Amino acid sequence: MKLLIFGSNFGLIHLEAAIKSKKFKKIAICSPNIGKKKIPKNIIKYEKIDDAISNFNYDMVTIATLPLIQHKILLKIKKKKFPKYIFLEKPLLDKTIKILKDSYNQTK
Repeated sequence: MKLLIFGSNFGLIHLEAAIKSKKFKKIAICSPNIGKKKIPKNIIKYEKIDDAISNFNYDMVTIATLPLIQHKILLKIKKKKFPKYIFLEKPLLDKTIKILKDSYNQTK
């Protein structure tokens, strides 16, 4: 399974857990300030959301960002490929819940 993480504050905790789990054959992390963080060399790094979504073939996405940014990321993901698994860390906006329900209903 391939994991894409958005966010580099709590996202780093997600990254650490993912590495320890040994369940992922590839992991990427995306954040505008990812270059300032200590990330293992085998982890793919993206500064731009669009680049991560377009260039990384994910099966699972975790989003550890503020609710409004989380919503914007989900809108972009919905346009490309909604992941088989998704983990949203922050409280959900009502409009984010709608995206999730719509995407779930499309897969039925």
